Amino acid sequence: MVNNILLRRQEQGIMSKPMFLWEPVPGVCSPNDWEDCIRAMQVVDVTSPNVNEAAGFLGRTIDEEQPFPQFQQHLDHLVQDYISQLPEHGGVVFRCGKYGCVVATKSKSESLPAFHNTSQKVVDPTGGGNAFCGGFCAGWIQSGDLVTAAMYGNIAASFVIEQYGLPNLEYTKDGERWNADTVERRIQVYRNRI
Repeated sequence: MVNNILLRRQEQGIMSKPMFLWEPVPGVCSPNDWEDCIRAMQVVDVTSPNVNEAAGFLGRTIDEEQPFPQFQQHLDHLVQDYISQLPEHGGVVFRCGKYGCVVATKSKSESLPAFHNTSQKVVDPTGGGNAFCGGFCAGWIQSGDLVTAAMYGNIAASFVIEQYGLPNLEYTKDGERWNADTVERRIQVYRNRI
């Protein structure tokens, strides 16, 4: 798909390269698909599986309910396996649910906690991963930095998981408010916390 997109852009005289984030779907996250995953990572800029999809490519499982130290140990092994397959220009962002995410490139790896640090505000996690990817892309376009992008991803996910269905959006004279809060305020709170 990436090659077809690039070819079509070239045919239209568009020579700039778009930014590609690939979110694998669960049905193609098995050891039989690992070679395809490696090939995809060579042509996209960022791969963003959730931790279970990432583990599935390697025939593993990760229990997200285990205590954080054990979870972190399993995740560290997973990160190393992916980093070894990344091209120099590539990155991978592991979405880890209540534990936030890990951003990894060949040169660095950084863990970022979820915005909500207790389950008190979490009503329904459905759509949190997709919201993360959308927020990540918006933050990436604005900043060009994967860690900043991941912060935006965590903030976007925080709004989606606070209720069943879509977050409440209202437009005020001061801008958008999601669930009576702003992205900017949450980014500031989040940066101060981490």
